[in-house]
Amino acid sequence: ILARKQTHGRGRQGRAWVNSDSYNLLMTLALVPPRKNLSWMPLVAGIAVFEALESITKFYTELRTADLRGLRIKWPNDIYSFDNKIGGILCESRVQNDAAYAMTVGIGLNIFSSPQLEGPIQATSFFQSALPQMKNPPTELKSEIRIALARLIAEKVTALVPDLSRGDTEKIRQKWMTAAKLNHYGEITTHDAQGKKISFRITELNAEGKLAGELTDLTTGESKSVELDQPL
Repeated sequence: ILARKQTHGRGRQGRAWVNSDSYNLLMTLALVPPRKNLSWMPLVAGIAVFEALESITKFYTELRTADLRGLRIKWPNDIYSFDNKIGGILCESRVQNDAAYAMTVGIGLNIFSSPQLEGPIQATSFFQSALPQMKNPPTELKSEIRIALARLIAEKVTALVPDLSRGDTEKIRQKWMTAAKLNHYGEITTHDAQGKKISFRITELNAEGKLAGELTDLTTGESKSVELDQPL
C-alpha cells in the first residue's frame, strides 16, 4: 500500500511520523509472518530498506554519484545518513491462539525532503544527504524512484522472510551488522528513563537478535555488560 499523504503517521511508542513531500515514501506491506523468529522481522525490514537504497543508485544514471558512506541502520531498524534520520519502520502483528497470522510493516522514508523536527533527533532526506547536488529532481524522476524503491523493498523483505522460517538467522545477523556500520557508529550516548546520561558501546548483534555491549553510567563511571532487545 502506497500513500501520497498521511495524516496520522506513527512510529514506536506512539510517536508521530511527519511527512513533508508527497514524493517521499509512505508504504505498508501486509504479509504472512514467518513461522518462527518473528522478533527478527524489524531487523529484516531495516535491511530491506538499506539494501533498496543501495540498489536504486545503480538503476538510474542520475543517482550513480550518490555518497552512501553515511547510509546505515541505527538499532534496531531506523534508517540514518550519518547522524540524521531519514527513515523509520514499524512492524505490527495480529495474534490468534498465541500465534501470529498476519503482519504489517509500515515504512516512512524521506527520499527528497525532510521535516523540521523538535527534540534531539534531526531529520534529513536521502537526496539531501547523498545527492546534495540534485536540488530539484524532475517530477517524473521523483515519481519513478518512489515506485521503484517501494518495489525493491517489497522484493527484499519477501526474499528474506523464508530464511527466518527455516531458522537461518545467521544470514540476517550478518546483513544487519554490515548495514549498521558498527566500526564507525558503534557507540550510543543518550539518557535513561531516570534522566542519567549513559553510553552504550555495541559489541555485536548476537545469535538471539539482541544487541550486546557495555553500558556505562557517565555520571558514576560504572559499567556493565547488557543485551538489548528494544531501543535505548
